[in-house]
Amino acid sequence: MFELQGLIKNLLLPPGVLILIGLLGVWYARRILGRLLLAITMALLLVLSLPFFSDRLLCAQQTIPPLRLEQARASDPQAIIVLGGGSYRGNTEYGGDTVSGDLLVRLRYAAWLARHLDLPVIPSGGSEADGRPSEARLAQQVLVEEFGVTVAGIEGRSRTTWENAQYSAELLHELEMERVLLVTHAWHIPRALQSFQAAGITATPAPTLFQCPRPGLRLRDWTPSSSALDNSRTALHEILGRWVYALRQW
Repeated sequence: MFELQGLIKNLLLPPGVLILIGLLGVWYARRILGRLLLAITMALLLVLSLPFFSDRLLCAQQTIPPLRLEQARASDPQAIIVLGGGSYRGNTEYGGDTVSGDLLVRLRYAAWLARHLDLPVIPSGGSEADGRPSEARLAQQVLVEEFGVTVAGIEGRSRTTWENAQYSAELLHELEMERVLLVTHAWHIPRALQSFQAAGITATPAPTLFQCPRPGLRLRDWTPSSSALDNSRTALHEILGRWVYALRQW
């Protein structure tokens, strides 16, 4: 079921959806509809791969401002939950699996908060597969061995943000905790907060790595790039995810 959900998601987001539209255009190439579909495909590909558009689309998802330490203390948190962000499998320089770059960014901020607020951290995410450790287990190693912070527990069963919240709620109940800080990327925090609130968790958002363009126009803004296309996909994924989660709550 999880693999089917992943397949559907990949077909609804670029570049999958663009390929599907383009293939339909090729199928109906001799008709006006076919030529129209091909034109739509090329136009969407161009727009989504322009930094001018992708930067602003991604920035629009970052609706929650940075957390100030005074705000964090006022919320009286008992722990910091940091969400998984991928793993680096089978690497040779570390002699085994470790966390991805995206997850490392989240862990660094969680560790920074932990030291300033004297709180334990709870990594969440990444179910174990093929006998390999979960993202949460890898995150625990980095937090303890490299950042030197306390880990109160790990949630290593979830595969989606929604499951992050559901399984974290169970763990928090076991740890007799109710209030947490929630760490993830700035563009991901609205959907994450939506999920944790639906799970009945009192979570104060602690977003990190804000990615918004500076005012003004640059030549690179109008030069198509693969990184811009990736940013557009990330933003559209968050929009689609919030719609799906809102429907699930309803």
